[in-house]
Amino acid sequence: MPKQYFLIDGYNLLHGSGMLPRNIDGAVLERARFRMLRYLEARLNPAERSRTAIIFDVGTGPTKLSDHGQFAGMTVRFSVGYPDADTLIEELIRNHSAPRQLTVVSSDHRLHKAARTRRAKPVDSDVFFDRLSRRSVRPRSRPSPESDGKAIEQEISEWYAAQLPEKIETPETKERAPNDEVEFWKKRIQELEDES
Repeated sequence: MPKQYFLIDGYNLLHGSGMLPRNIDGAVLERARFRMLRYLEARLNPAERSRTAIIFDVGTGPTKLSDHGQFAGMTVRFSVGYPDADTLIEELIRNHSAPRQLTVVSSDHRLHKAARTRRAKPVDSDVFFDRLSRRSVRPRSRPSPESDGKAIEQEISEWYAAQLPEKIETPETKERAPNDEVEFWKKRIQELEDES
């Protein structure tokens, strides 16, 4: 059986899954992004995770983060150097060595078209989320519910710290004001809702 690869439009899946609340700020966005990564970790087996890439817009990425990193064996990319995540995803689709084995997870029609052009399989984010939700959750060591909030914040900090390159001073990775990030996502959420 051929291997299956997943290319996931990160914020589109966050929106399609309902994990992205309507009222957001920078910290809420960061927690939602991290919870989604943990959700994928719990429902994809290790082999699937090794063939999964999640792409996020850089405008919503943490400050000074490298353009890519790893989380539980999955590749996590930020669209550093690209106008948006969709442009990077289109490039990844064009350059994939086995596009017929590629599933592109997004509800964006632009990405569906790019996937079909290469004979990859496009799947709407909400459909993918529903399919994963029916899978059994793989156990992982979890902190007690009382300490879960603190543990998540610590995990987020540790993961981001591990992804920081030694020096980054490009315009794309300089610190952004938290309000700019929030305003960007309020606008993007409205666009996603208008597309639905």
